[in-house]
Amino acid sequence: MVAFPAPHYIRLRVDGTQLQCKIEAELWGAALTFEEVHLVNNHFDMVDNKAFLPFKTTLKVLNLQRNALHNVNFPTMSDQPFLETVLLSDNEINFMPGYSAMELAGLRELRVDRNKLCQLQPYTFASLPRLELLDLSHNAIPDLKEEVLRIPGHAASRLFVNLSCNAIAVIEKNAFSGVQSASLDLRHNALVTLSELVLRPMIEETHGALHIGVNGNPLICDSNLCWIVKNQTVASCFDNFLCPNLNKYLNDIKDEDLGGCPSSG
Repeated sequence: MVAFPAPHYIRLRVDGTQLQCKIEAELWGAALTFEEVHLVNNHFDMVDNKAFLPFKTTLKVLNLQRNALHNVNFPTMSDQPFLETVLLSDNEINFMPGYSAMELAGLRELRVDRNKLCQLQPYTFASLPRLELLDLSHNAIPDLKEEVLRIPGHAASRLFVNLSCNAIAVIEKNAFSGVQSASLDLRHNALVTLSELVLRPMIEETHGALHIGVNGNPLICDSNLCWIVKNQTVASCFDNFLCPNLNKYLNDIKDEDLGGCPSSG
């Protein structure tokens, strides 16, 4: 058995090994604690329910990027009350539970990009009041259902949500709410229109402190986009996206390009 000179360490890093097994509490052996655990670029395929419980009072950063994880018990992350960063990029994760399954009052960054997510459940992130960065890009998410990104009582100054490079074709009303200032990246999805019913309430709720990136979608720009083109405050909340059917960018579109718009927008 290896004798460690002290029981507490800042960082544990296991990088680039051929380890192919379940991550469980027994892996740690001695009674050690860490503030950061980085198990990256290995072949771990599962995280046991209580894998990181030995670090309950110390763990701030959990980095499991570039493994083969397909089963992560997200609710048990709530056993780590001091977690600030969770990195799960480049794995095989296809499911995240909804309805406040994770309760992490201090979590600021959550990355689950480049996985195999094909659906998001309502209220998945509702108990992450200090969340500042949520990266769900490069998955296979087809839609955003009602309340899916709701965070009531959101306390961070701003939230950046990256949903780029998915397959999002539909956004339901009230999919986003409770966030006072946000950047929402929806580039390179499957949106064909930008619904006023869905998006205007977001703009109003944030008092215009919202930026939505939609470039790279197969948007059909017609009279349904008059609500954006006719209102400079609304238009400033979007990137200068390209309308493929017009081959024009938002900043260059005129009323007549959309077949005419009402006098008020």
